[in-house]
Amino acid sequence: METDVNITSHTLISRLKNVTDNDAWTEFQDFYWGIITGWAKRYGCSQSLSKDVFQETMLNLFKNMPEFELRPEKGHFRSYLKTIVSRRVHDAYRRNKKYILSDDSDSELNWSENIEDKSGGLECEDDAVWINNILQQALRQTYQKVDELTYKSFCLYVLDGLPVKEVSEKLSISREGTIYQQKSRFLSILKKELCELLDNLGEDSIDYSFINKDSDALTKTLEEMLKDKSDFRETIIQNQPPIDLMGQIEFVRGTLNLNKDFKENGLLLFQTDSPEDGIWYSLNRKLSLGRGDSCDLVLKADGVSNYHASIKIEKETYIITDEQSTNGVFINGKKIETSAFLCNGDVIQISSKYSLIVHLKS
Repeated sequence: METDVNITSHTLISRLKNVTDNDAWTEFQDFYWGIITGWAKRYGCSQSLSKDVFQETMLNLFKNMPEFELRPEKGHFRSYLKTIVSRRVHDAYRRNKKYILSDDSDSELNWSENIEDKSGGLECEDDAVWINNILQQALRQTYQKVDELTYKSFCLYVLDGLPVKEVSEKLSISREGTIYQQKSRFLSILKKELCELLDNLGEDSIDYSFINKDSDALTKTLEEMLKDKSDFRETIIQNQPPIDLMGQIEFVRGTLNLNKDFKENGLLLFQTDSPEDGIWYSLNRKLSLGRGDSCDLVLKADGVSNYHASIKIEKETYIITDEQSTNGVFINGKKIETSAFLCNGDVIQISSKYSLIVHLKS
């Protein structure tokens, strides 16, 4: 990102009430990507399932933010957001009908115990996800404010743990004292960025008492947090939501905003080049899609088979099946093998002419 993220509890959230404020939604997505997927992974989701949870969480917020009111006495926005994430994980679990552990998860807890734990057993780990993502954002903002040599020096010396002499040789820095100066400058800016983010977020539910803005305590704490985390070097640049996923969410949000009066579970069918002319179909029964006149959704276009696909309900879960069509069914740009579960916000393509968006009530 080229500018600092304005993630204040009040200003950004109030801007999100306007679903057409693209800048606000982009800022929110960029910052909360790591937090939402981090929570999902703590609940046992794999990387791919965490992306689904993120997509559904964003679209849930899109539908509910216009009526949302930030009330401190009701708890912080973070608690509200975590509740939405946990519900979306529940939905993902129900669809997949099994407990899915990510490859890097060391949890041996039963999934239902994990998700429903009210005793605070995961609270400190959830807070760690929150704080780490704030730190990552501060790192990204710091990276934008220092020169390339200072950044490389900091990465090699602090993040990679190389000796000062080796850093000097790699970067052709004549004075070793320059490495210490560059480290001090980087941490000083990082400290300022982190403090501003914490102030703006207005969080008082996490114990930040170890932070003393008038001493070197925070700088030392930051250095300790970074020392054994070489992965932070990657997160400075790469810990951003996938561009294709962001593009899809923006497309779905914009399209649904043109057709936002539909309140049921349904499909929005539209010609890909004119989403404003979409037609809603209810998902309260099995639907058939194809070129044939007997189909519920008749799609007269090249590449569509007479009986192309069907959508049915199984225990509150929606499943789309490719009925041995010639050209296949695509969800979010990927061809399904036979059947697939549908998530809120999924984009279904039967041909290049027609697209459908899945809209599920939360």
